[in-house]
Amino acid sequence: MLPPPRGAPPTTRIINIFEETKAFGGLPHYNVSSTFFGDSSSFVEAIYSPLQPAKEVKRTVQRGTHHFVFMVHGTGALYTATDAKLLAQWDCFGFPPGKHDRSYTLVGGKEGGGFIVISDRNHHQNVQLVKDPPAFPTIVHSYVSTQWEDKGIHTKKKAVLTSLVDNNCISDTDRSWNVTIESLIPGTQSSHPHAHSGEDEFVIVLAGKARYWCDGEEPEGILEAGDCVGWKKGGGVAHSIINDADGPQGEGAVVVLLTFGESNPNDKLYYPTKADDKYFTDSEWSWKTHPNLPLGRALSVPRFPRDADAPYPVWEECAPGEDE
Repeated sequence: MLPPPRGAPPTTRIINIFEETKAFGGLPHYNVSSTFFGDSSSFVEAIYSPLQPAKEVKRTVQRGTHHFVFMVHGTGALYTATDAKLLAQWDCFGFPPGKHDRSYTLVGGKEGGGFIVISDRNHHQNVQLVKDPPAFPTIVHSYVSTQWEDKGIHTKKKAVLTSLVDNNCISDTDRSWNVTIESLIPGTQSSHPHAHSGEDEFVIVLAGKARYWCDGEEPEGILEAGDCVGWKKGGGVAHSIINDADGPQGEGAVVVLLTFGESNPNDKLYYPTKADDKYFTDSEWSWKTHPNLPLGRALSVPRFPRDADAPYPVWEECAPGEDE
């Protein structure tokens, strides 16, 4: 595990899951949740593992647990007792909480790859299934499942993957955490800088380069593919992922993020750069008892912000790095 930067709180660390699990000397897997949340603070476990070419990885899904799998890079195949299907980069599938243990096998493709498993930590959920799950998991092609939303610097193409892979077998209110894929075009950012009182979060960069705003610290970190950052609930560390753009006309590459977040109806939010806006400070969801951490002077918006009235761009149907 990498140490935090000198003089910075542990939650500002940046780790690269590819570097941590390199073959021939690297770790066999990397526990993302323990790195950012500790072993006891979160009820969710998130583990990234390499998938070697033609090698099998077997997994068991315990009864009553929510289980999500995402191909971070490379290709492979999914096998169960009833069927088998190929997996491409950024494909995902999952298992909603069930009454019995289930098992599956992943096999690496020609070049191998890597995947992350996010699941409840030995926690049996009392979830009422809306309908029985399919015999074989639904494979979701995450990148082409996204939809445009918002405008200006908050324009993004996004999909809530946990809802899609669960195949509507459980209601959103019964899901205690979610995973999304978000594409940030040049001149946009993931959100206003914010901190959560009651929700753990982490982000993995899948493609592109982004500026990491963390309590305004300078110099800011630059995030690349494989980099992961996370924030423990209640810590008060405000954060945003920013795609600055390379110029005023929206030049630059798309940044793609895989984002995990708990779903806590009692969560409160703190927006340090909106301290003069009553909507952010006096709303029902405002976190008024947040820790008072020092803030640096780093720019909290894109250096070349996207115009508020700019139309949505024409979108590629394949993920960055894939053939059309």
